[in-house]
Amino acid sequence: MSPIDRTVLLLALCIPMGCTSPDPEAEDGSSAACCASSEGLGCGEPEVEACVCDRDPFCCDYGWDSACVLAVEDFGCATCPSGAIDAALAEEDAG
Repeated sequence: MSPIDRTVLLLALCIPMGCTSPDPEAEDGSSAACCASSEGLGCGEPEVEACVCDRDPFCCDYGWDSACVLAVEDFGCATCPSGAIDAALAEEDAG
C-alpha cells in the first residue's frame, strides 16, 4: 500500500469517528496512524510502534494487522480514536 493510499484509508477511518487531524498524533491525544491496520511494517509512530513491537514483533516484521491495532491499547501504548479498533477488525474480516 502506497503512503498516499494509507493516508486516504486513515482519513476514511478517522474522520467519521471524530478525529479531525490528519497528523499521526491526533488532537485528542489518540494515535490515529497506529489504530488502523495496513500491509506495511509498523505504523509510522516510532514510540507507539516500539511499544507494540517490543511485545509483538510480528507487527514490525510482517505487517500491522488488527491484532497490532488491538495491542496499541491493550499494551497501554496509546489510545485509539473511538471506533478505530472496530473498523480495523471489520476491515480485516471483509478482506
